[in-house]
Amino acid sequence: MVMAASRVRPVFEAPDAVPALAPITLASGPGIPLLCFAPTMAPSGPHYFSRFAPVFAGERDVTVLPHPGFAPGEALPATRDAVVRFQAEAVRRRAGDQPFVLLGYSSGGWMVNAVTALLEKEGGGPAAVVLLDTYTARRRWRPRTTGSPSGRSRTRTPTSPAATSRSWRATRSRRRSMCEPGWTPAGTTTPSRQPLLDNNL
Repeated sequence: MVMAASRVRPVFEAPDAVPALAPITLASGPGIPLLCFAPTMAPSGPHYFSRFAPVFAGERDVTVLPHPGFAPGEALPATRDAVVRFQAEAVRRRAGDQPFVLLGYSSGGWMVNAVTALLEKEGGGPAAVVLLDTYTARRRWRPRTTGSPSGRSRTRTPTSPAATSRSWRATRSRRRSMCEPGWTPAGTTTPSRQPLLDNNL
C-alpha cells in the first residue's frame, strides 16, 4: 500500500524544477563549516544532529541540508541522480566559494559519498568528508533501534498531523533512493574519516 501511494506523488527530474529547501543551522562559529546529511530514510531530519551540533557552538557552523520529499507537499526525486544533483546544488548554495566538510550519519553517508563524487567531477569537492555509522547497502547493519527516533513506539490517531506527516515520510522512503539494491560507494579522492559510534547522536 505504501509503495502504491508513493507512485502517485509528484516527482522531479532536475533540481531547478522544484524550490530549494532551507538549510537548518544548529550551531555557529568561524571555522570550516560542517554540512550534514541525515539518513535518507524516514524519519529523516535535523533531530539526528541535535546532540552532536552543540559541541561545535562557537567553533564552526553545523548545518543540516534537508532531503527533498519528506515534508507534505514536497515532490520526490524521480531518480537517484535527481536527488544527488539536488543536494549538490544545496551544498554549492550554502558553501559558496569557501571550504567545507560534508558529514553524513547512517545512510546520509551514502548521500555524502554520491554528492562528493559529483562535486569532484565538476571541480568543487569538499575539504574532507566524515561518515558516522555508515555502511554499504550490501553490508549487514547492526541493530540500532533502542532509544532512536525510529525505534520508539508512539500512539497517534490516523488523522492527526503527526500521523499524516509520518505517512508522507513513509511514501518518500519507498521511492527510489540511495538504498536501492546493489548500490556501492563511488570512488572519491577527498580525505575521509569514518568513526563508528556506540550510541545514537
